[in-house]
Amino acid sequence: MGYVLGSGVSTVLNIPASWTARFWARTQCTNNGSRLAPPGTVPQAQVGCNSARAIPPVTLAEFTLGGDGGKDFYDISLVDGFNLPMSITPRSRPVVQYQVALQM
Repeated sequence: MGYVLGSGVSTVLNIPASWTARFWARTQCTNNGSRLAPPGTVPQAQVGCNSARAIPPVTLAEFTLGGDGGKDFYDISLVDGFNLPMSITPRSRPVVQYQVALQM
């Protein structure tokens, strides 16, 4: 599942209490999943904008909710390289609902 988010825009995901996911961002992408190329260059087909997986180099935000012992885990991973700065800021909420601001 992908989202096109402009600068300063956010989205809300409704997720189950037990959940694992990875998020990544790309720049220079269009709404139809193709990649824009800078003027005078050839588009890089190997760096997909509409891919079901992160294609390196890519900065990853990884989440496991309700993991080992019911604990939640999150991290920023550079194991697949670096393409954009990213941060995770948890915000506590009542019960199991909480919001994470993912700034890219």
